[in-house]
Amino acid sequence: MRQFQQAERWACSLELGGFEATDSTKLTAVTLQQPLESFRWVLSRFAEPSWIEQQFTDGFASETGAAADAAANGS
Repeated sequence: MRQFQQAERWACSLELGGFEATDSTKLTAVTLQQPLESFRWVLSRFAEPSWIEQQFTDGFASETGAAADAAANGS
């Protein structure tokens, strides 16, 4: 992933806790588009496509729901 990060000049890096901004910018869907595509490609070498899709769908649904809850609560 570090090779992709350097070659594609991402504004984030993949750390143990997930993608983190490499500078003071906020991570957005646009910022994460290329890194996530690369991450999925790497995972596809080791996992079934259906498993990868499930992980991405479940993970994003959880994050989106948490963000919506935080916004609704004024957090």
